[in-house]
Amino acid sequence: MGACQRDTKSGFMLWKWLNQRALGLRPVVGQNLQLAQALCTSINPVCGWDPMAKSSDQQCGAIFGLNFSQDGGLLAAACENNSFLLFDPWNRKCISRKDRAHDDCTNIIKFLDSRTIVTCSDDGTVALWDIRNLNEQILMLRGHDDWVKSIEYVSSEATLLTSDFAGNVYTWDLNKYESTAPKPKPLMSVPGLMRCKLSPNNDQLFLSTRYGYIMVIHNLDVSRLARDLRGFHPLSYRFYQVDGYSPVYPFQPTEYNHVFTSKRNRVEFISDYPVSSSLEDMETTVASLEVHPQGWCLLTRSTSGDENSEFTCVYDVQDDRSYSRSSLPVHHLQTPARGEATSMEDNLTKPSHELETSTSLCDTSENSNPSCFVSDGEDSQDGSNESGLPASVIVSASSLLNRTTGSTTVFSGSAQSSSQMPPVPSVSGQSSPIQLRKRLPVVCKRYKNHVNRKVHHNLPRLSHFIQEPNVGRGYIKDPCFSYDGRLICSPFAFGVRILAFNSKCEELCDCVPDRPVSLYEVQTNLAHSAAVLAAKYSPTNHLLVTGCLRGKIVFHEPTL
Repeated sequence: MGACQRDTKSGFMLWKWLNQRALGLRPVVGQNLQLAQALCTSINPVCGWDPMAKSSDQQCGAIFGLNFSQDGGLLAAACENNSFLLFDPWNRKCISRKDRAHDDCTNIIKFLDSRTIVTCSDDGTVALWDIRNLNEQILMLRGHDDWVKSIEYVSSEATLLTSDFAGNVYTWDLNKYESTAPKPKPLMSVPGLMRCKLSPNNDQLFLSTRYGYIMVIHNLDVSRLARDLRGFHPLSYRFYQVDGYSPVYPFQPTEYNHVFTSKRNRVEFISDYPVSSSLEDMETTVASLEVHPQGWCLLTRSTSGDENSEFTCVYDVQDDRSYSRSSLPVHHLQTPARGEATSMEDNLTKPSHELETSTSLCDTSENSNPSCFVSDGEDSQDGSNESGLPASVIVSASSLLNRTTGSTTVFSGSAQSSSQMPPVPSVSGQSSPIQLRKRLPVVCKRYKNHVNRKVHHNLPRLSHFIQEPNVGRGYIKDPCFSYDGRLICSPFAFGVRILAFNSKCEELCDCVPDRPVSLYEVQTNLAHSAAVLAAKYSPTNHLLVTGCLRGKIVFHEPTL
């Protein structure tokens, strides 16, 4: 009996553990870890729901999002064809579906409680539904101008938080029951925003961008966030960190260093990647976010600028390395001598072929653009403006930019692509900040170390990573944590990979590395015929559900 019920991978005897539990005996030291390892290493696909196999079923399209109710008793799936599905995860049957829920793709579906769900769509709307009656939505929230890709809920304040690809983050007060739907309250604007997530206890807000950084807000107070970050421009500050100036919105970065040290709504940027990867600052899209069940770490899926490589990364986001005002990490830049500004101006007025020989060009990670010199305000008395450069240099750089690009309009942040993960946006006749950094021979590099700035530096947060194949380009692929946080499920081509922090499948708190290390691959399950886009673990057990581009949903569970 023991031989037939022994797990061959972990050596764990299930019958012995069950017998000791029935007798009320305490588990032997290390036995719980052996049980966890046995469960983690034996997750296999057991059954699937495939709409393509039944001609009578209306096609739902790709599965863009999966989510469980808080008690794990219901599973909801957001579908490409303007619809969503409800499943009973115990018998793996589709028990309800809602067609034409929106006018465009349904992206995310989330349970607010045991009977209320909320969906968002590419048509810019957010809808609340009662699962007992799906004939009509409870509320239809309108206010976004772009694809809505994130939904979060602050249960203590009954506040819904949504974000779109235009970078707008709105809050909706669901406590106000009126004849008309509540109006959105602007919370913040983050250019290039992809996804946003709240920590389990709602004290941290994570925002991923297509410009290679993650914005974290610690000690979150939603009611005061808009006021605390008023005037702060995250993308511009990130440009100052990388290049020493901003092509988007020139401003004095020292005026906003306080947001990185404040006790309430403290801002932090995460921008470190595996050394061996091709991911670079400002050219990496952090498309997916998932927070550890205990809030210990952050799971992301990042794509390089050329879309040739993808990485799944884990970041330690515990707020145990907070800054003090006396130890603020800053980058000191020196002020130039007056004579250097003249030579700088001479270089700006030279033809482009002379610039290439007379000035050193930047490499890929430091290419920049003189559009940062274009001022939207008056010059100061000493002949310099917010960007810290003399007025004559600003005029010369502005004319050079106009000759090269034909426009100095800053990035608007709206997505123009029809794919689910838009590229760095550009409008006809205009260029995004990243394109402008690469296009011009940059005379600004010589001036970078002359601007009088103190720029806040980011802490290294990367703890684990693994490279992924970029199958299904242009689509967002959402990884997930298991209910206990031991495992990571990452979409892997036509299936998923089960990953762990080490070979023993220990919890993160028991195996914190001193430096970034590779995730341990437990097993790979290839059970789909198209690229997997969504994966979700049950919040109560090791049941795993995955969905792919063809609309197939597969259920995985341990088979001991």
